[in-house]
Amino acid sequence: MKGDNSVSWGYARVSTEEQTLDGDALGKQIQRLKDAGCSRIYWDVRSRTTESRDGLNRLIEDLKNSAASEVQSLKFTRIDRIGSSSRLFYSLLEVLKSKQVNLVSLDQAIDAESLGGELTIDMLLAASKFEIKMLSHRVKTEIHVRKSQGKANNRAPFGYIVENGYYVPNKQPLVCLLSTKKEFSYIEVAQLIFDTFFKAESVSKTCRLIHDFFGILASVRNMKEKSLNVLTIDDDKPTKYRTTHVAQIPLYFSKATIRNILVNPVYAGGTTSDTYDYFDNGKRRQRKHFTEWKVLWETHEGIISRVEHEEIKEIIKNNTNNRWSGQRENEEINPYTNILKCSHCGGGFNRTTQYTNKNSLTKNWWYQCSNFQDGRCNNKSMISDKKIDTGIKRLLNVKAVELAEIINRRVELESVPQFIESEELISLRNSLNSLRALQPNEIIEKAILETEQKIDYLVRNADVSVPDFMKISALIELVSGDTFWDSMNNLDKKRFLREFVKRITVDAPEVIDIIFSFRC
Repeated sequence: MKGDNSVSWGYARVSTEEQTLDGDALGKQIQRLKDAGCSRIYWDVRSRTTESRDGLNRLIEDLKNSAASEVQSLKFTRIDRIGSSSRLFYSLLEVLKSKQVNLVSLDQAIDAESLGGELTIDMLLAASKFEIKMLSHRVKTEIHVRKSQGKANNRAPFGYIVENGYYVPNKQPLVCLLSTKKEFSYIEVAQLIFDTFFKAESVSKTCRLIHDFFGILASVRNMKEKSLNVLTIDDDKPTKYRTTHVAQIPLYFSKATIRNILVNPVYAGGTTSDTYDYFDNGKRRQRKHFTEWKVLWETHEGIISRVEHEEIKEIIKNNTNNRWSGQRENEEINPYTNILKCSHCGGGFNRTTQYTNKNSLTKNWWYQCSNFQDGRCNNKSMISDKKIDTGIKRLLNVKAVELAEIINRRVELESVPQFIESEELISLRNSLNSLRALQPNEIIEKAILETEQKIDYLVRNADVSVPDFMKISALIELVSGDTFWDSMNNLDKKRFLREFVKRITVDAPEVIDIIFSFRC
């Protein structure tokens, strides 16, 4: 392979579970691709059931931007490594065909150029999807049976392990304090969390006290480095890669983790049997509130009593009600939750302090980048809600003019359909309508699915995207008045932003851009 002058790229993927169980699982795939002559290798550490693929997305973009005949082949170990996401896989196939790049599997005989090869790929993808569905079905069935028998799930909560189908306290040593030379096992750390909560009576304070006790800088340990998901092979240097996947850090606890531990009935000797509401014939689910869980009690040894468990739930529920009561005053509502983003680091802005003007008695909230508070952003400047309001009003007026021009261009776009949809896209839509008119069977349904996926790919990658005229018109109608923003209370502002705005970029103390949640 090393004597071949052709350029080959590679793609590797392992699941998060694989990488956790074997820290070199990804490295083994990368080494195989390197031995196969790949000069550049992309990778992802993702479950095959998720659509998120940073490495695969970057591979597709780099192939699009590559020169003709720059890359001769794309190699991978098995089809399920690269084809677990059908949407991205067919997007990749389109690029490979346009760039005349061969698809090469190290473990399977695949010729994507032939009719038989296309059939083989479709069959392998179908088999992979069927395997995923069957695995999911088996897991759901097993969990249902185990819960009905009062047995433990395969994954035990912190402080416990599963033995013979039941939860057992994990007494293996976890940490030893240098100051006191006292050793703590997993179950003893879990007990410490409960003891601390009964004193603090607050999840956030418990989290802080636990980190202080063990000397952990939570914000630093929780930082995520951005991985490039690609490496260039150099035969003279050892192959090194870095991923964002990190196995569980035993002593790092987020507030959500602490809360989940505290309300988990396992610690009181119970096993949950019903924690989700299912919708759409079981395809979509929503986790129930912890007060609505069904629990089978006395299935194993607990570290707190049922009375203490109920007391903890009552404290957390009351704390939640006190903080997020629906009867809050208008000025207490934060309309910018998850909307304000820092232009320096991309982090969100948190509402930190409130200032009351002594003369006018008006209250002003101040916002600051959350990453600065954690030491991950160098912009310490703050911005007040009044400054945010002023910036939003100014930008909405500017954007309204731009959006009006888009509405004016609608006639031009509609008069020349090919500007909106290519001939290929129009042909695919006609084919889809014809397929839907046929008597449904397994082959027809598969063809419909594949056609829909190709249409979706072409729409998302079209040179001219079709604006969302209805939402644009609705927005222009709303912001046409000069007093539009000032006339709304915080609850109305929150509803407006959730409907129309995806992100507001802030370079404190200024608002610099508004990104809408629709195409324009």
